[in-house]
Amino acid sequence: MDGQEKLLDYETIKAAVAGEKWATEKVLAHYADYIDELSTVEIRQPGGKVKKVIDEDALNIFQT
Repeated sequence: MDGQEKLLDYETIKAAVAGEKWATEKVLAHYADYIDELSTVEIRQPGGKVKKVIDEDALNIFQT
């Protein structure tokens, strides 16, 4: 399984869909890096330098 990440088990996904808090937290933790990547925006600084930051509003949307 080299290069592949571990998948969430069926029971966790089923519980998350049913609204179980523990399962939802596990799913969010599993996808945390991907969610951060989707929430990242580039901001051009004075002088032309580009800075990457996490848009907190977008992050909150993905986590709810």
